[in-house]
Amino acid sequence: MALDILQGEDYCFYGTLQPTLEILMAKILALKDGLSPMMADLILDLNLIAQGLAPSCDSDEALLAAVTLPKFKLRWLRDETRKDNIKMILAAHHCSLLKAKIIKHDFFAEEENAHDEQAITVDMEICEYLKLTDMENLHDFPRIFKIFLKANTATPSSAPVERLFSIGSLILTPKRNCLTDQRFKKLLLLLYNRYFENKT
Repeated sequence: MALDILQGEDYCFYGTLQPTLEILMAKILALKDGLSPMMADLILDLNLIAQGLAPSCDSDEALLAAVTLPKFKLRWLRDETRKDNIKMILAAHHCSLLKAKIIKHDFFAEEENAHDEQAITVDMEICEYLKLTDMENLHDFPRIFKIFLKANTATPSSAPVERLFSIGSLILTPKRNCLTDQRFKKLLLLLYNRYFENKT
């Protein structure tokens, strides 16, 4: 079932990965006592895999992606210190968005007064967001929604290639569809060097 969730097309966000893996590990470890000795090695392998994934899965981006998904929020966490840590990370990102908005709108605002109001607003909005059980409530919290979009929207794997070919403009025309790799590289380099020649 976990594989179906992670391979889903409709609701598979980056924030789905961390909770799914943690819940899967917890369920497998709960079955550990009933497993045969041959399967004990599987548990060791799973622990090694979990340790290997820990740096990327426990990153601030992964945790933010998971907590900003209304489906998960903090429900998948058992450890209170991790919950508090994620709340602090969310509050820090939330504050940076709010601070940017305050600076943009009121240049001469008193720093101290704005900071107190900002902390209260952030805490209230995060608490309200985490309390609500409605899954469709993300649009009611615009700054959390902004964090959700930033954390859960990945760059497509084709983007670097598209950037390269956008420089290549006329190299990729039907007239030049039989270029060798070497010839293509030379033409692309010559075309790209044109931008540097104009600057000098």
